[in-house]
Amino acid sequence: ICVEVEENKIASMVAGYTDNLMDGMAYISIVATHCKAQGRGLASNCIKRFIDVCREKEISAVHLYTDRSNEIAKTMYRKIGFVKYEPEFEARPNDIHLIYRIEME
Repeated sequence: ICVEVEENKIASMVAGYTDNLMDGMAYISIVATHCKAQGRGLASNCIKRFIDVCREKEISAVHLYTDRSNEIAKTMYRKIGFVKYEPEFEARPNDIHLIYRIEME
């Protein structure tokens, strides 16, 4: 879990899995930002910290799902570097599946 805290309250958070990997990839299950904190890059910061944790654990990629109609989320994920992911079997065909490939330093 990666969080951004403002005034002793969670303003934004990302929760995911870095131990129970699917195809060797970490999975972000929740990205949430309080409505009063949206639009300031807090969710992006949390996602980038989650990616850093994955890099430290030598995980090769992070994947997530988002609603096809959520243009704001899709734009944010693309800016970070996520791209569309199309595995052979798609568990959630009504959502968009995105992946971020981690380059090891």
